[in-house]
Amino acid sequence: MREFQAYPTQKAGNEIIFRFRDEESANQFLSTFQLFKQTLVEIQVRDDREISAQQRKFIYALFRDISKWNGDDPEYIKKWFKFSYEYWKDLDEFSLRDVEKSVAAGLITFMLDFVAEHNVPLSFKPLDALEPEDVAHFEYA
Repeated sequence: MREFQAYPTQKAGNEIIFRFRDEESANQFLSTFQLFKQTLVEIQVRDDREISAQQRKFIYALFRDISKWNGDDPEYIKKWFKFSYEYWKDLDEFSLRDVEKSVAAGLITFMLDFVAEHNVPLSFKPLDALEPEDVAHFEYA
C-alpha cells in the first residue's frame, strides 16, 4: 500500500475533487492506481492541529499524580501510558512535543479513565484544566 497526500477542493453531490501538492504526486498516484488495477481508494483524514500547551500541561500533571499514587518514576509512567495508548489505538510512536491534537485528547481520555477506575487522587480538578472540546467526553445528560 502506498500513501499519498491530497486536499479536497470541490464537492458536487456525492463526488469530491482532490488536489495533490504537485503534478508529480498526482501522476505517481495515478500510475500506482493503474498499476495495481485498483477500484477502491481508502481515504484517511488527518488532524494537522498540534497538541496545545494546555493539553501538554494537563498530561504531565496526570503523569505526576499517577506517579505519586503508585510510586513509580514519572518518566516511567509517561512511557507506559504512551506505549499502552499507542498499542491500544494501533498508532505509530508519537512525541508529546508535536502530536496531533486529537491524539493528545484521546490520551487524556485514556488516562482519565484509568484515574477514575483506580481512584487515583489528583492535585487539580480535571474539568477546570481541560479544553472545552475535551470536557464533552465526561459530560452526560
